[in-house]
Formats: sequence, C-alpha cells, structure tokens
Amino acid sequence: MSQHLKLKPKAIIFDLDGTIIDSINAYCKCINWIFMKLGLPTVNKEEIIKVMREGKIPWEVLIPKNIDHREELVHRSIELALETFTPTYIQEAKPIHGTLEVLKELSRKGIPVGVATSAWGEEVIVVLRKFNLDKFIKVVIRRGDVTRNKPAPDVLLKCAEKLGFPPEECLYVGDSPIDVKTGKAAGTPTIAVLTGVGDYESLSKEKPLKIVKDIKELLNYLD
Repeated sequence: MSQHLKLKPKAIIFDLDGTIIDSINAYCKCINWIFMKLGLPTVNKEEIIKVMREGKIPWEVLIPKNIDHREELVHRSIELALETFTPTYIQEAKPIHGTLEVLKELSRKGIPVGVATSAWGEEVIVVLRKFNLDKFIKVVIRRGDVTRNKPAPDVLLKCAEKLGFPPEECLYVGDSPIDVKTGKAAGTPTIAVLTGVGDYESLSKEKPLKIVKDIKELLNYLD
C-alpha cells in the first residue's frame, strides 16, 4: 500500500490487547503461575505469544498432550484462571507507548473511538479507567456482549452500530491475524500494528490495508 494512503474514517475501532494495551506480561504471569500451582512445566513468552497469535486456548495447547489426568488439569487451569486473571491483568497491564497521545489527537480531530475485544471481564474497564483512556473511548464491546467470538465479526459490528456508523465507514486497528480476519468479515478496512502478537509475516498473509509499527504511525494516514 502506498505511503500516500490517506484515510477518512467516520470512527476508529481498536482491538485492546497488543493494540492499545500491553498485556502480554499479564498473560505470561497468569499462565505460568497456574502451571506452577499444578506442577506443570512453565512456558516461555514466545510460546505463549504463538498460541495467542493463532487465537487458541492456552490450556488446550500448552498442557502436554501425553500427561496423566490431562482433562482434569485443563479444567483446573480454567478454574484458576477465573480466580487469578483479573487481578493479575489489572496489576500488570499498561498502555502501549503513545496510546493516550493518539486518543487525544483523535478526539481533537472529532473522530469517535470504540474498542472491540475478545476480552471478557471487568478488568478491561478497570485498566482503561486506571490510565485515563476511558474518557476518549465512546464504546467498549467485549466477548460477553456478543454471541460469537473473533474472527466472527460480531464484536466489531456491534461496536460500529453503537458508534452510529456502518462498519465499512469505520477503521479497525488490531495486532493479530485474527483481528484482520475479523475486520474483513465485518467489511471494515483494517490496519495491523506490530505491537502485539502478530509479526509481519503472519499479518501480511491476511492482507490488511496496511501494517504499521504502532498506533502512533496510524496518525500519518488520517486525512
């Protein structure tokens, strides 16, 4: 895509994790705490990123296939995650560098902002408020607000509807191949950022409108 790309979206919808919030340490800390609690081998950050890039459930992939009582361990992992993930996320997650600056600039330009995320819980709202990002975000749609998860377009379509614009008149920004698939399913032009789980190779395969290093670079393409 040309460097001279200029976009005029009616609204911008961001994915959350890896796009405007740096949460990978929260996921790594939570997963490895659970694995240690269950006597399972810990996993490195790169393995966790790969699982998240592919949109897979960590317990299903990272717990060894040949281990005894595997089904019980998967079930227990889910239970422990429900107990520990929210406080870990609230403690560890932080805005990706430049996020507040970008949201302020979009507000100055009069472009409304939404968030469409696969995250479930109240931790999403807590972290956005914690870093004063919430005042620049009009709509937040989470996994629990829709029937189907990404790459189905539901979160994106609902967010666009709440913002008051057709999905094709919005711009979606996400960090994973699944985000690009979601944007295409919704008919929403999608830009991919390299601040999360997607790398250039995996994102390129999905053919987003453009791949940028971070959301600050996004401002270069807004008319």
